[in-house]
Amino acid sequence: MVTKHACFHVSPLMIVFLLLACTSLFSQSPHEASLKLDCGDCHSSKSWTQVSGAMKFNHTSTGFDLIGEHKTVPCKGCHQTLNFSQAGQNCSDCHVDVHNATTSLVCEKCHTPVSWLVHDVRKLHQNSRFPLVGMHAVIPCEDCHKNFSSYKFDIIGIQCFDCHANKYYATTNPNHIASGFDTRCETCHNLANDWSFYHDAVFPIYTGSHNGTWNACTDCHASAPNYADFSCLNCHEHSQTKMDEKHNGEVGGYRYESHACYSCHPQGSGGG
Repeated sequence: MVTKHACFHVSPLMIVFLLLACTSLFSQSPHEASLKLDCGDCHSSKSWTQVSGAMKFNHTSTGFDLIGEHKTVPCKGCHQTLNFSQAGQNCSDCHVDVHNATTSLVCEKCHTPVSWLVHDVRKLHQNSRFPLVGMHAVIPCEDCHKNFSSYKFDIIGIQCFDCHANKYYATTNPNHIASGFDTRCETCHNLANDWSFYHDAVFPIYTGSHNGTWNACTDCHASAPNYADFSCLNCHEHSQTKMDEKHNGEVGGYRYESHACYSCHPQGSGGG
């Protein structure tokens, strides 16, 4: 007699199929298909979530060596998902730019995986648009980079006047404004000379034919403190008549006047 409940016959072949399907389902790797590794390279038999302390996996095979601080970072520190290929290899993929784009985006120009600290910043500065020479090589970074404490290195001017304008305006001996001095500070000053006034950069008096021929600034600058005014005619033993005869017809635009002398003889010699 057949009951109202129909019999369901399960064949051995179906049982095998179901077992294989379940095995396949539960053995699916949660990682990307391109990761061709044995599970035991990273995991132990105790737990899938427990990563073995001595992994067999060689990270160098990915093209990104784990050196310096990267050796100590947990895997999840870089791999936020189980799709490991999603982790980028550029510094900016993992690290926030604390400089807010005020420096190069190529972090390795200054930093290394060993430490974020920069120990040779002055050496690195030599490759910038403003090499550090003279006093600039010893002053603290924050003297020029006002946002140094927040790790920002905003672009600043590289002309002397960009930083030293206040000293130009405040100087009274001599008064730079009254004297009409050029704002190109390097015209009179020399970094190699501790930024002191270096007269030979303007006109040689410590070298050449004028060395040892003067006693005081007023020998040439009779209108001090207007040091832009000077006289060549107070010292040299020659008359205007002789100079006129010597220069007229030979020197175009000749004038018997000190600034005209300087324009032709900037080195203080007869030849120029």
